[in-house]
Amino acid sequence: MCKDRNGNAAEFGWQFQVVSGIIAALNDINNIKSINIEGPLQDVQLRLKNENEILIQAKSYAGVPVEENTSINWGDKLTSAMVGLLEDYVHNKNNVLKYYFNFPFPLGKEKGGKRNFGLDKYGEVYGNELTKNQKEIIKDKITSFVTKEVDKKGKESNRKKKQPKTTLTIKDITANVDDFIDKIAIRYCDFLNYKDDTRKYSNLEATIRAFLENNSMNVSISRLRDYWISKSFSNGSKKLCMNRDEFLFGIIIIKNSFHSEDLMGHKLNVNQINNLYDRFRSVMESTFALEDFNRELLADLFAFENINSLDEYQYFEDKATKFINKVYAKYIKYFDLKNITEKETY
Repeated sequence: MCKDRNGNAAEFGWQFQVVSGIIAALNDINNIKSINIEGPLQDVQLRLKNENEILIQAKSYAGVPVEENTSINWGDKLTSAMVGLLEDYVHNKNNVLKYYFNFPFPLGKEKGGKRNFGLDKYGEVYGNELTKNQKEIIKDKITSFVTKEVDKKGKESNRKKKQPKTTLTIKDITANVDDFIDKIAIRYCDFLNYKDDTRKYSNLEATIRAFLENNSMNVSISRLRDYWISKSFSNGSKKLCMNRDEFLFGIIIIKNSFHSEDLMGHKLNVNQINNLYDRFRSVMESTFALEDFNRELLADLFAFENINSLDEYQYFEDKATKFINKVYAKYIKYFDLKNITEKETY
């Protein structure tokens, strides 16, 4: 099970970042190289195969729940997110920029539109789809913040210099803000701090379910969810960085039921698991091939053992060796041949 780290708003905010990272990664998995939560640039950083990045600001409230009529300080969160994303846009216009949130009125309730982003649970609204008033709200928040910071710098010119809160200038805003707003994506993520995991993770699980079904993978959704979230809290570190292979390896772990270091009745030590991961990395180029590999492997295993399900399988060292020797050549196509020794190819 994932650890309960929701004792305060800061811990809940960290978990919301992790959930946002999982959702974003699954929605663009074929283009992802790595996943970084609380990276050097933004809350969530997904490096793409073309070496550009998806940069996400993930802002949340830990209230249970955030009601429609709740007066929340949406403006500070919007300002912080948009200033941070604009800074990155000025630096590299090829990155993809997103703002994720779990409260119904990210642009305010009065002029920002009544629950305008909350109905489509995991759909994205792009900046060029916003109304004129909504674009002005974003622009005004950025401009007001940067103007105040510029004024502070002038007043503090003879004092001890402080670390600036933004690298943006008024000139940066004038030259970039309109194009920036058109290109950002805004997404409401229905993730609230319920004690009941069924309610809390319902929409995250819907995203995982859709991903697994699209790739014909029959895996425990809740166990996979727990595995990914628990990885983010390993060693008590508030940082998570996995490459795509490491991220997807969780599916293999859950699918083959050795979450407790047990595979088809045979105990695996840490070195064996590491060896399996090393082999996995060289196996398939896309998630679609995963199911082909497992389907063929299970069909051959059932035929060899004359069984109909894994529940009937009993592990014996000599029989496993015979099985591997008999069918190994059939699976050569799934492996990167340069990683297979000359002896193995015979």
